[in-house]
Amino acid sequence: MNALRVLTLSIVAIPGLATSVSALDRQDLLFHASFDKSFDADFAVGDRTAKMEGKVESVPGHAGQAARFASKGDLLRFATAGNMSLPQGAISLLVCEMDTTSEQRIWNPYFQLRSESQVLNLARLWQPIGIYGGKWENGAKVGMVGAEVGAPHTWRHIVFTWRQHELRMFCDGKLVATECNQDFVFSQPGGTFTLGRPSRPTELADGFHTGEHLLKDAPQKAVEMRIGKEPYGAYALDEVAIFNRALSAEEASEVHERPLAQALTSGVKGQPRILVVNYASSAKARVDCDPGTRLPEGTTVVAEVVKPGGVATGLRTPLSLTPGGLDYGYLDLKTLPPGKYEVLVTARQGAREMRRSAAATVERVAPEEWMTNTYGNEDVVLPGFEPLKAQGPTVTLWGRTYRFDNAFLPTQVVNQGQAMLARPVNWFLSVDGNTQSLQVDTVRLVSSSPTRAVYEGKGRLGGLIVNGRTTVEYDGFMKCEMTFDSGGAPAPVERLWMELAFAPAQCVNLFHPTRRTGLWTADWKSPLTLQTTNVLTLGTPDVCLQWLTESDEHYFPRGNLEALQTLETPEARVLRTIVVGAPKQISKPFHLTFALHAGPVRPRPVDWRGWTLNGRRYLDPAKHTSVRYHYFDGWWCRAPGDLIPREGFPLEQLKDRIDGTSMHFGGFRHFEEKDPQKRLPEWEKYESEWERIPRMINLGTAPGWCEQYVDTNSTWGQWHIYNCHRLFQLTGMRGLYYDDWMPPVSMNPAAGSGYVDETGVRRPIYPIFSQRELHRRVYAIVHKARPKDGVVIIHTASSILLPIVSFCDIIYDGEILGWVDLVPPEGDYFQTYRNDLFQTIFACRQYGPVPGFHDMTCSAYSPAALKMSNQRKLWAMLLTHDIHAQGGFTSGQEELRYFWLDAFDLTDPQVKFHPYWSPNPAAKAVRGYWPNGDDKLARLWAVAYTKPGKALIIIVRDSPNNYSGPITVEVQLDRKQLGLPLGPLHCTDLESLCRATKGVVEGDLLKVPVEVDDFAAVVVTPKK
Repeated sequence: MNALRVLTLSIVAIPGLATSVSALDRQDLLFHASFDKSFDADFAVGDRTAKMEGKVESVPGHAGQAARFASKGDLLRFATAGNMSLPQGAISLLVCEMDTTSEQRIWNPYFQLRSESQVLNLARLWQPIGIYGGKWENGAKVGMVGAEVGAPHTWRHIVFTWRQHELRMFCDGKLVATECNQDFVFSQPGGTFTLGRPSRPTELADGFHTGEHLLKDAPQKAVEMRIGKEPYGAYALDEVAIFNRALSAEEASEVHERPLAQALTSGVKGQPRILVVNYASSAKARVDCDPGTRLPEGTTVVAEVVKPGGVATGLRTPLSLTPGGLDYGYLDLKTLPPGKYEVLVTARQGAREMRRSAAATVERVAPEEWMTNTYGNEDVVLPGFEPLKAQGPTVTLWGRTYRFDNAFLPTQVVNQGQAMLARPVNWFLSVDGNTQSLQVDTVRLVSSSPTRAVYEGKGRLGGLIVNGRTTVEYDGFMKCEMTFDSGGAPAPVERLWMELAFAPAQCVNLFHPTRRTGLWTADWKSPLTLQTTNVLTLGTPDVCLQWLTESDEHYFPRGNLEALQTLETPEARVLRTIVVGAPKQISKPFHLTFALHAGPVRPRPVDWRGWTLNGRRYLDPAKHTSVRYHYFDGWWCRAPGDLIPREGFPLEQLKDRIDGTSMHFGGFRHFEEKDPQKRLPEWEKYESEWERIPRMINLGTAPGWCEQYVDTNSTWGQWHIYNCHRLFQLTGMRGLYYDDWMPPVSMNPAAGSGYVDETGVRRPIYPIFSQRELHRRVYAIVHKARPKDGVVIIHTASSILLPIVSFCDIIYDGEILGWVDLVPPEGDYFQTYRNDLFQTIFACRQYGPVPGFHDMTCSAYSPAALKMSNQRKLWAMLLTHDIHAQGGFTSGQEELRYFWLDAFDLTDPQVKFHPYWSPNPAAKAVRGYWPNGDDKLARLWAVAYTKPGKALIIIVRDSPNNYSGPITVEVQLDRKQLGLPLGPLHCTDLESLCRATKGVVEGDLLKVPVEVDDFAAVVVTPKK
């Protein structure tokens, strides 16, 4: 099954237009080097001079002489200007591998054009082994096509072509590979291109294909495999030619069969090709036309849909002529009755019109039931939330108040009684060295209901007219949409940015997944990178305000290293998002969408500390509630991503269970499926509409994963929701676990994802808003089916997007600490599972849902983790951050912790947690000492859990002097907060089930012994 669903592919000669196609000739040639007389080019539109680096030898070639590149660093460098066509083109060359077999791995470029952030390669790849032509940008593959490696001392003819949406490779005159549905425009001309072997791979190509990733991730393995120091790889090149357009199949065959001079005078003509892709679920069709030549300027091409027999339907779309060829045209078939139709294409040159014959059929598919379902789509306040109230400039929702005082962006966010902002959110513009701020002229509350409120306004920012709209939803989500308009006249801008200014006390944390720290940092700078820095969480361990965006469209210049930055003043800690970071003329209106979201979003259930994952095996039904999900023993293991069991699976097995699904394991039937063509029936039909582009397919090896990432902007969401409803109706399931749920970046036009930038290149977006809607509907379905005990678990892998996790019951995290760079060294969880990570990721207090901790303490990650001393470090971190549901690859030793904790009964709804980060902590570790002096190197902290008449104090000691023995830790107690009366207090060791005395209270000072890198759990009660 071809990964691209093509209903009909027709290659036809088009009357009139076909006869106007010119034959391949010298006008199509930009560069030719035969190497017969010298290494300089025989012909070049630009400079023909070759600049040699290293040692290049002249050797007998396929015809005449060839250039031999024996060692790394041996290459010929030519000027790009005049000799390369970037929007579309073709490279033809003969290559002979001298000493490398088809099984050996090596990164060996034949041709390479590098720019600031892009690289166009025709090269032999390290993996997968083969000869590939393609484009890479900022270390990521954009697209590539390849052929098999030939035997040593065998000449092979390679033609690599590229145009707006297509890459093709021909080997020895035959088409061997095609990749389309991408934008391959090479928009940044480099000064030179090279033929030969660079000293090392460019950092612009990804390490997976070059082998360079092993130098970082597995250096010892890299040494063994001699990565970068291979004693082989010599090859020769002959008859290198570069053309100013993509060659057709007929032309590539002609260039292979004849010497170049004869091929250019043979009169061979490329035939036009029409490709129609039917997007059945969204009732669209994509039309692509390759005219087989470069069309003259002024040519217009239109595709139209007709009924059989040529009766017009009135449905038509233009195919725009670009430097890279004809752009796609999209036909919206929704207005047509179901049935089959034909596509006609009309080309016009001036007044002359030529009609194409029927080139392809297209079908308007009758909508299936799942396509129009509305399950979970009721506009109501869902269980666990409270209605929104909007009056004038004030929006009130659970725990938070948003104010819009003469503004369409929030002027203040009061969260759990704390004012988070030091000043209103605002935009700024600088021109001629002067800074101006957004001045709002009008703002009004447009609509209000228990689920949302909408504010609209208008203002002026320098020479720009600004229109704004903010939609606030009942979970606190704010979608902010702004349009900047120069009013028709170009407006100069030096910089354009937004500021979020926080009260310093309300901004001690700053987190995104790649920083590997949760602490606020002043003077931090970063580019805007989708799936990492496009979501920033700022606040404290108790409250947060998250900023996020789906797209980097209109951010200028691209890759600006200072697009995001922080700064600090005595009055505020500020996040700046810089949209325009360099001088620019704004002449067209542009639209920006971003979101703000304050958390926590809702209160936790009263019994949440009694929720238990698979870390607890013995349950007291009166106190504990199992939220264990089924992973390797679940349906999901057979068909990840498929919600409805097939092939006679006994549905009764799923009753009352929480089973898994995923948005990564889209189309495969089970984890270890190796056949990349084996898909679920729906994927066979709709894959081209549902998949993430760039396509992400990983074929797992036992016990690995087979992954195909989903674009959640697509109609796949409708299919998923429909089957979610069916699943709960048919099986009586209790809940769903979403594994690695985060949305992947995608630019699939069939899904409505991506955008075309100012250079004509299609760029991806990060579809957060569609996944939020999907999870809102799933949450509604689950809690409607199981109103008392329904559970939605999202495994976030430390990418916590508050607009999405609003609609889950448990945020399940911790697996980030299983990644290579954060494996606990020798099981040292105090160094890896740091307090700042627990505050910003794992405790989830600032988000709202119940925290579930994915325990990575197994021998597969760190054998030392199973030592009880290291287990106790993990217990200390969980207890001091109020985390009680533990799961994942657990050791079994955590059962001991639950055993003695039950003696205090943390599941009691009256229990209150007192954190160590509070400005006035109820229990504060102030000093630790040996009999002969202080332990000045130890980190000490303490927390308290209280219930009427007693307090549990957890004291933690992290000491680098792990040979130094126990110390006495002094903990300052606030009796009022702890609910303890004046007078003598009794201290007992909870780990002894309160049968042994531990510590003493002198006045308000608790003194208790604590071992090295350990904790103590002391219950304090009034002495009777």
